[in-house]
Amino acid sequence: IKRIKKWKINILVHDVFPENLIATEIIKSEKNIFYIILRYMINISYKRMDHLIVIGRDMKELMVKKIKKTDNITIIENWSDTDLVCYDKPEDRNVSLIYAGNMGRAQGLDSLLGAIKDFQDNRLKFMFIGNGHMDEFINNYISENNLTNISKLDWVEREEQNSIYKNIDIGIVTLKKGMYGLGVPSKFYNLISAGKPILYIGDLNSEIHLLIKKYNIGWFAESGSNSSIKKALKEIQESRFEAIKSKSINSRELAEKTYSKGIILNKFAEYFKNNEN
Repeated sequence: IKRIKKWKINILVHDVFPENLIATEIIKSEKNIFYIILRYMINISYKRMDHLIVIGRDMKELMVKKIKKTDNITIIENWSDTDLVCYDKPEDRNVSLIYAGNMGRAQGLDSLLGAIKDFQDNRLKFMFIGNGHMDEFINNYISENNLTNISKLDWVEREEQNSIYKNIDIGIVTLKKGMYGLGVPSKFYNLISAGKPILYIGDLNSEIHLLIKKYNIGWFAESGSNSSIKKALKEIQESRFEAIKSKSINSRELAEKTYSKGIILNKFAEYFKNNEN
């Protein structure tokens, strides 16, 4: 259709198909004939687009491998809603961590829960908010293991976001092992808007891991590694308040100076200005 109509098409890629179907085990093998055909069709479609906008460095790396081009891929990240999400200075108290969002196959929450089981003390508290494919598993896991330091809530209205964040110290962002380049969780950007340091569980050198290393905004654990997640939780458990406060300030500054809505929309405006023809 693009060729017939002589359209110019730019695509904003948030999630990369069909590789995420393998990572989430919806399709079990790359040798699956349906997967092979689907990947061929999608890759051809990507190649025929005039330009691709991706949301992370790892995603750009993956797309280069898919389409064998480098000159028609631009990175424009998601934005942080620094106007609507309030920044509350951290308090010196027992540390509360929040996971809020979709509880699906891509998040790898089973690995996180397996590590939390060994942190039954008064220092770390966990809150899970959301629903999804893993919802029943999470509820059963909490009940069967008598995890008293975890609370689980269903979805809450966006208007309640600030009141919930106010009582939380650290935000959790997770992706299942093998999700490298396939997506960048949008929850990350509003968590840093709220000035929350991040516990990121994902693949090495993925977009959020690179940001944590560069800007000192949290802790990283390798997805699928129980020992790595436990090590990160232990570091949080033993962190002094001043260290958490410093990461909180860094998070809010990163949101304001790099990922605010105005900054990201200006990137889009500049992009379309430079690609009018």
